[in-house]
Amino acid sequence: LMAGNSITLTPQGGELVLTGNATSSVSETVATLTPGDGGGIVTLQANGGSLSLAATTLSAQSSTSSLLLRGDGLGSYALSAGTVYVTATNMNLIGGGTVQGTTFMSIRPDILADTSITGIGTGFLTSGSYGLRPLLTSELLGAMDTLTAAGTLQNVGLSSSGSMNANVLMNSLTLLSGGTRPD
Repeated sequence: LMAGNSITLTPQGGELVLTGNATSSVSETVATLTPGDGGGIVTLQANGGSLSLAATTLSAQSSTSSLLLRGDGLGSYALSAGTVYVTATNMNLIGGGTVQGTTFMSIRPDILADTSITGIGTGFLTSGSYGLRPLLTSELLGAMDTLTAAGTLQNVGLSSSGSMNANVLMNSLTLLSGGTRPD
């Protein structure tokens, strides 16, 4: 479909839906996935089989780019029937690091991800054991007052009022249910 790994895919204000085959695996490869201007959406629907998308590069973010990457169980499971698996060799992630399950995980601030084909984004895009996936709530620091100015960049999730006692560095800020802006 996408002519091998020589194509650059730039969703820009529309939606690209890749649908798998109910009885066999489907795999697509692109050279570059570039978030475009205008809030593009890439939806990966397994349709009973497995569906994988491999990109050599997720291009670096610009000040106006955004993308929603969503799919059946995106990044939640090893590639098997009914699942979606997305990989990229060069992801251009930013942040504190790559230790899985921690608040220091690097993310793409211009790409939201969701494990549902109808979702609107449950977290910033990161990389996990099973490919690209949304950042999990358990990977968000829950209290602003534990951030330090000299600390490593962390992902923060607020579900109640918080305060900062000094200028701090954050990798991301997610407002969770019941969350309010920092004082």
